[in-house]
Amino acid sequence: MAIDKTKLIFHSGTNYMKRSTFCGSATITLPAYGSTVSYTVTHNLGYIPFFQIFSDIDNTDSIWTPYKLDQYTDTGLSGVDPAVPRLDSWVTTTTLVISITNNTSPTATGTRAIYWLIYKDYNA
Repeated sequence: MAIDKTKLIFHSGTNYMKRSTFCGSATITLPAYGSTVSYTVTHNLGYIPFFQIFSDIDNTDSIWTPYKLDQYTDTGLSGVDPAVPRLDSWVTTTTLVISITNNTSPTATGTRAIYWLIYKDYNA
């Protein structure tokens, strides 16, 4: 009996949500107070892919997504924690840009590790 693959919700024979070769890490030096620094990953996939980014944003050997839990509420719902730099990202059909804005009080210094994963789409 043959399986009709068109009726499957997920089929591992396609590339959907499989990690591409565009994954890695880098170290970013924090900018001055009120400034933003960016790191660009060129993927040239020709479409806007799903991606994930992570960072040791507060420099405590804990890796967070951009939605670090607030130190007082233990949720990600209260906005940006002013005690750590802000991690942002955006993607186009050719690049993934990861940025860190240093609006901390007192001003944070040093470097931060960033990590990214870019996933394939159906037709990749």
